[in-house]
Amino acid sequence: ALTALPVAQPAYWSNLTAPYTPSWRATWVWARSDKARTRKQADLLWRLLHDALPLGIRTQRWLPHTGPCPWGCPAVEDAAHLFCHCPTVRAVWHDMLDRWRRLSKLTWQLSPRLVAFGRPQLFGASLATRLLLPHWDRLHGATLQAIWNARCRTVMDGDPAPSTAALVASALALAAPLSGTAN
Repeated sequence: ALTALPVAQPAYWSNLTAPYTPSWRATWVWARSDKARTRKQADLLWRLLHDALPLGIRTQRWLPHTGPCPWGCPAVEDAAHLFCHCPTVRAVWHDMLDRWRRLSKLTWQLSPRLVAFGRPQLFGASLATRLLLPHWDRLHGATLQAIWNARCRTVMDGDPAPSTAALVASALALAAPLSGTAN
């Protein structure tokens, strides 16, 4: 008989982002109330932060052919790998961070904290930056959704691994209806 794995508590991301201790209340206010993020993106973020996505590390227990990264990496597919450490995904985030740098003049580094919580370590925003943050939140939510959608098409539909350009185009298309632009 198959038994469901328990849903991990947010400690999964807390351990990855130590010594930073997230304010879960502030994170949920940010994730759910932000008008720059769709409901689907907010739900995906909730599942990501609670380690409640059906990833290879969870499904290999009863589906032995699952487990490794679906895009050809030898690493086991867990949330940190899929959304932050996979070489394909890193290239997508670097493109999004470059777009953010050109817009805001801020240089943010890719990290599990940035992926999970949408802000870099030691983030202190000036008024001008706070006015631009909805644009970053659109890019952040759209990038998470594009990665997840492509992963599901690869795993469930048998599509080939996406190129970086295809993932970037998908993220920008997902962000465009919210922002009115694809930049």
